[in-house]
Amino acid sequence: MRKRIGKRLLAGIVSVTLLMGMESTEKAKAAETVQKTTEYENELWQTCDVYDWSNVECQDYYVYGNTIGSYLTTCSDGRLMRVQTGQESNRSKTIVEYYNSDYELLEKKNLDVELPIFGGFYETENNYFLLTGLSNSTETDTAGVFRITKYDKEWNRIKSTAVYGGDTTIPFDAGSARMDSSGKYLIIRTCRERYKTADDINHQSNVTIQVDMDNMKVTDYSTTDNGNISHSFNQFIKLEDDKIVAVDHSDGGPRAFVLLQYDTDISTGSFQTNNCKKKKIMEFPSSIVQFPDGSMAENNYTGASAGGFEISDSSYLLAGNAIDMTDVD
Repeated sequence: MRKRIGKRLLAGIVSVTLLMGMESTEKAKAAETVQKTTEYENELWQTCDVYDWSNVECQDYYVYGNTIGSYLTTCSDGRLMRVQTGQESNRSKTIVEYYNSDYELLEKKNLDVELPIFGGFYETENNYFLLTGLSNSTETDTAGVFRITKYDKEWNRIKSTAVYGGDTTIPFDAGSARMDSSGKYLIIRTCRERYKTADDINHQSNVTIQVDMDNMKVTDYSTTDNGNISHSFNQFIKLEDDKIVAVDHSDGGPRAFVLLQYDTDISTGSFQTNNCKKKKIMEFPSSIVQFPDGSMAENNYTGASAGGFEISDSSYLLAGNAIDMTDVD
């Protein structure tokens, strides 16, 4: 952008210099040309997208996870499609851009988001889905805190569904949002800040949502199910034989990367279980913080972050990083 401004200023200086040595008619023609050129450049300038949000190093985090703001996928015609949250100062738009194999921009679209907080993007064979959220500081049970919107592959809106209230004050708070699907069901693993409890605190924990994609209806939603983790600063989810396998980054209960295996077949329309197996993949040293009122809690900082979770034929694979914990105070 800076080079472009410089060229435009230089063009203006050259034009003025030429005008000084011309007759009046030539000056008028030259002035008209300069005017048209300026109008054209201004028009180009106004259509230029300027992002004040960056995805550089967003896969990493120091304490709390982040929702994913950029997605890249390949279309059936070979084009690359990038789905990007709007600008940091105004995320009322979702930006969709199409590129050729040389990464040259071919087309772009700006989509109106249904709720102001962007949560995530997911693609099935025939549809796209956007996950958005709404803050609910008044703890209103009729507020649509999580919304899932279905589109066709041309980004025509089809239908949406939502979670109302959901024991949620801030959706996606201090964590991420990831999705997987099987058959007609979409499974979402994310997090939120919750309604105040008896101790007058808004605690944070994970949350799981199941959606019937055909009818666009929420069929299950967890509040304090057996797979609850608090606090949960990053969430990963996969479906294995129509059963949920998830990983959460927890700072307290337990203080570890935790693998969770559900025993419920989601094809029934529900994932709730009383027998969710939990396996600590990596534990973090305890770090107790004492508050001015004398209460104590585990430190949010764990010295670790998780970046990816996959299932192979024989193993569960978690990619992440951690500090040397052999001598941690």
